[in-house]
Amino acid sequence: MDIDNWRKKAQESENVRVFQLENSITLGECYNFAIPKAKYEYIAKFDDDDYYSPYYLEEAMKGLQVSGADMIGKSTIFIYYLSNQVLTLFNEKKEFIELCRKEELYEKYLVGATFVFKKEIFPNVMFEKVNDGEDTLFLKACLNRGFKLFSTSKYNYVYIRYPNINHHTSTFQEHKLFPKSIVLKRTHNFQEYVEYSPKDIFK
Repeated sequence: MDIDNWRKKAQESENVRVFQLENSITLGECYNFAIPKAKYEYIAKFDDDDYYSPYYLEEAMKGLQVSGADMIGKSTIFIYYLSNQVLTLFNEKKEFIELCRKEELYEKYLVGATFVFKKEIFPNVMFEKVNDGEDTLFLKACLNRGFKLFSTSKYNYVYIRYPNINHHTSTFQEHKLFPKSIVLKRTHNFQEYVEYSPKDIFK
C-alpha cells in the first residue's frame, strides 16, 4: 500500500482520512484504532471487496431509527459467485428480527461487513485482538452488555465470492455456504435484483 497516494486521493474529499498501521497489528486492533477517529455518532463497517448499493446507508440509518437498536446488520444476504455469475440468497427468512441471546448467533447473526452501530457502544465493547472471528466475538460482547441488535432486509448488500481460493474473502469454503443458499439467477448484472429503496422496505 502506497500511503502517500491514498492520502493524496483522500484530499479530494473533506470527510475522508487514511491511516496505515503496522502489518503486525490485528484486524480487531485496526477497528479499535479507527472507531475513535470517526467524527460522527454512527460507525459503518465496510468490506472493500463487496457490493454496497447507493441505498445501503440510507437503509441502515432507517433501520436503526425504526428498530430502536444500538446496532444493525444483515442476517440474510445475497451472494454473487464471480466464477459462474450466479446470484444466491443465503440464510433466508432472517430479516427484521432482534438478536437476543448468544445461543442464537449460529442461526441469527449479523454479517460483519454489514455492521452499523452507535459509536457510544465503544469503548464499552471493543473488538478482540484477533484476525479471525472478531465479528462474532464483538456480537457476543454486545449482547453481554445488553445492547440491542437487529437485522434489516436482505437488500442493498452483496457478498462477492472470488474464483481465486487464496483471495481473503473466499477462504470460507463454498460447501458450507450452498446448503444454506437458494440459487436465484445467473446474471451479468446482479445490481438490478438487489437494489431496493428504503421507502419501499420500511412501509
